[in-house]
Amino acid sequence: MNSDPLILDLINMISIPSINNFGSNDINQNPENEMANYFERQLKNLGLEVESCEVANGRRNVWGRLKGTGGGPTIMLAGHMDTVGVDGYDNPFVPKIENGKIFGRGSCDMKAGLSAYLDVVRKIKEEDISLSGDLIIAGVIDEEHRMIGSIDFGTNGPSIDYAIIAEPTNLDLCPVHKGQVLLSIEILGKAAHSSMPENGINAINHMSVLLQKLQEYSISLSNRNTDKLLGNPSFNVGLIVGGVISSVTEYYTGLGKKPILNIVEKSATGAGTNIIAGLATGMISTFPTVILFAMAIWSSYAFAGFYGVAMAASAMMATTAMQLAIDAFGPIADNAGGIAEMSEQDPIVRERTDILDSVGNTTAATGKGFAIASAALTSLALFAAYVTFTGIDGINIFKAPV
Repeated sequence: MNSDPLILDLINMISIPSINNFGSNDINQNPENEMANYFERQLKNLGLEVESCEVANGRRNVWGRLKGTGGGPTIMLAGHMDTVGVDGYDNPFVPKIENGKIFGRGSCDMKAGLSAYLDVVRKIKEEDISLSGDLIIAGVIDEEHRMIGSIDFGTNGPSIDYAIIAEPTNLDLCPVHKGQVLLSIEILGKAAHSSMPENGINAINHMSVLLQKLQEYSISLSNRNTDKLLGNPSFNVGLIVGGVISSVTEYYTGLGKKPILNIVEKSATGAGTNIIAGLATGMISTFPTVILFAMAIWSSYAFAGFYGVAMAASAMMATTAMQLAIDAFGPIADNAGGIAEMSEQDPIVRERTDILDSVGNTTAATGKGFAIASAALTSLALFAAYVTFTGIDGINIFKAPV
């Protein structure tokens, strides 16, 4: 067993699971609890003045203060106590030392940093070094998700003048880094039949104008003065799905569209060919949607992992009220023709209700499309979270070989 207290601290921290629950309190309401307790004990053992603050559901930020002689700045060494998941890892909480390196979940990001902070205090005390200002050693929660620990620390933590963060940087000094702002933009329209677009507002057209302006803005950023360390600022549109669902649905269900005319043509030879053509068209209609959502899942995962997939699902779920309203309108309009027939209305009424029938088919299909799509994204995110936090590795849907 290694006797170096720096290595021992890191080994002990790796052995403590602290996987972020990513907002799913049903899995683990307080994922950093054991880690916070260990870090707090080590700070006390080093003789620091230790405090903590509950941020949410018992999850605590923990920090200790090494008092200086006074007059100097207060410097903070801070790190997060949570880690990401363990999917694909064998024995992630069993530290292994190989070729001068320590392996295990959180060994690099960033329990090594927390262990180094403790060793800094240890070395200061061993060498009897006097500091003019205070030294704060802090462990915060939830860095891997919403950073509620860091946000709360700014309000309820101690005042500091400077901070050093031991995130892994290949041992390069990193004095600055790019920030990030995530935005969701919703364009609203007004539904109308495709044969009478003047009666509606096409949200897709408006979105295309916005996308063009955003692209121009992105290009303008590349022409700004370049920061010598960070380079140029950047802007990216990561995901657009909703309007495409409506467009695909309108194409396969709209009156006068090629798929519907094809079914009408096949119906001339009888009910059998009508059913076959309808089933075939329905099956074909799923293809562009499957490709669309494969791209949506891939792009959102590429930008932000399963958190990005969850955010894409949340964005779609945000339209639930509108989609339910559309879905409720569908059956009413869809039955207009049948009501006209059963009530023996004039033929002119039946002709007018054909358009309502078409609109009803489209709106019903659109509502169901959004419901299925959001459910698919949400179930993927939930299943990924469940597999990650339970450590299940017997069945792994994230790996292609079967």
